[in-house]
Amino acid sequence: MIKILTNQKLFLLRIILITAMLIVCNYLQENSTLLFKHIISSFIILYMIYNLFLKNYTSNIYITLFYFCFFSLYPRVLYDDSFNFINYFAGFYKLIIVTLFICSIGKINFNNNRYIYYLFSLQIFSLIVGLVLFQNYRYFIYDFQYLYIIYSPFLILLVDEKRLRIFDLDGLLSFLNVFSISFVFYNLYLFFVVGIQIDLNGSLFITFGPINLFIFIVLFYFSLVKKGYVKILTIISLLLFIPIKALSINTQELLIICLLFLFYFYYKKKIYANIFILFFLATILSIDTSIKTGNLWLDLKLNQLLSINPFSTENVLSNSLHIRLLEFQLITEQILTNLNVFVGKGLGGIIYNSNYLLFDADLNVSTYVEEQIKSGEIHNLHESIFKYLLTYGLLGLILVISIYKYFYSFLKYLTNQRDKLFYFSLIIMSFYFYGWSYRFVFIINFIMVVFISYLKKNKSLNYG
Repeated sequence: MIKILTNQKLFLLRIILITAMLIVCNYLQENSTLLFKHIISSFIILYMIYNLFLKNYTSNIYITLFYFCFFSLYPRVLYDDSFNFINYFAGFYKLIIVTLFICSIGKINFNNNRYIYYLFSLQIFSLIVGLVLFQNYRYFIYDFQYLYIIYSPFLILLVDEKRLRIFDLDGLLSFLNVFSISFVFYNLYLFFVVGIQIDLNGSLFITFGPINLFIFIVLFYFSLVKKGYVKILTIISLLLFIPIKALSINTQELLIICLLFLFYFYYKKKIYANIFILFFLATILSIDTSIKTGNLWLDLKLNQLLSINPFSTENVLSNSLHIRLLEFQLITEQILTNLNVFVGKGLGGIIYNSNYLLFDADLNVSTYVEEQIKSGEIHNLHESIFKYLLTYGLLGLILVISIYKYFYSFLKYLTNQRDKLFYFSLIIMSFYFYGWSYRFVFIINFIMVVFISYLKKNKSLNYG
């Protein structure tokens, strides 16, 4: 009984601590000077170097995870993370921290995993292609930093199991549970104390969409697998968070959630589950008109979902989907039917807004950087598939898909449907979100790789 009460007290103290840290970060974002932000970043790096000398590798891994979790919430916590981030040294600090993270995970051997070897070989090849074509030096640096950060967690799979220095899966999942609950209380603080709101168009003024989708999935998962007071607290946090997620959800996230539900029912392997899948698909594909309920927000979200219907004869396209269709047309013209079809344009690759095609849609600073709108040189594409084609070409895209197929193969070691659903959600989000959401993708890839390392060693998952 005393041990249970001690664990409860520790769990609650961690929630209070992380919530307080989030609030402090919010204050620093708004009020600290650039010099103070330099001091914070320098202190983090020096402390990680100090840990290397002491061989305190676990602390460095936790610091890196915390760093990118907070960066996912606050793009400008330590620096202005606009397109000109290099001028503010933000990219430099992040690259150093990731390098120290890599030094802390163990001795890397590329012979340990051919899929990860292929992945990093592809990055080197795309770097060479980017140098040969060299379209824009800032875009080149932009891509180099993003890819370095996004794929660095995969280096964990190149470390021999006996020499791997990462903490266990239970510790990571416990951290995720605490962080997700703290995130909800932090949002409540912003709503009721700071007064930050979300508009009915789905514009999220607190954080951006991907991290919110991740928090929603984590809370949903732990509300199923945890027990006792932790389960109750997680369910309460989930119920409080659903309105926040509902107001900020976009078409991408709706699509991912639909895929997760279909995946879950597919693995149920029961007749009623298959009937549900068919009914769901038939409903989506049979609706051929815009839905009007009288509620502006509900109309917007329902029609976002229905806009993925390829058989619709009525124009229910959102501006977001319209832009993606126009981008695909440009990708087809400049990549798929061009000499670049197999290798892409490498790091720093751009497509041109030929014939001002994109101006058929509503362009503003929320869709592209203003400089790209004016110059017609588009670098920030809205779909991961488009970005893969632009950077790697068709052969590179096929290779990336084969690598994610390897990640998918570890599902066979998960016997529980809830664990399968959670792990599958990590794969989908890792593949689907790309580029501008690199802070978030680092976290997802890190968790996914720890999952894989654990499953390779234990061949089963016993958690909950």
